[in-house]
Amino acid sequence: MNLDAETIKQIIALGSLFVAVIGLWHKLVILPIKEELKLNATSIRTLEIDSAKLDTTLTALTNAIDRLTDRLDRE
Repeated sequence: MNLDAETIKQIIALGSLFVAVIGLWHKLVILPIKEELKLNATSIRTLEIDSAKLDTTLTALTNAIDRLTDRLDRE
């Protein structure tokens, strides 16, 4: 296979174009998806914390209601 200088330049240009398209795809598609996944993970963690707080509050309210019910039953 005999490659002249012009053919080698064209192959290099095509390779450069290919790399540029992959870089653009990464910037426009992959990075936003990764950022969205990070935000979703943060949101899930926040919901887990809120859920734990709600569980604690519900337990405290249930205990308070039980104590009030016991007091009313004694009276």
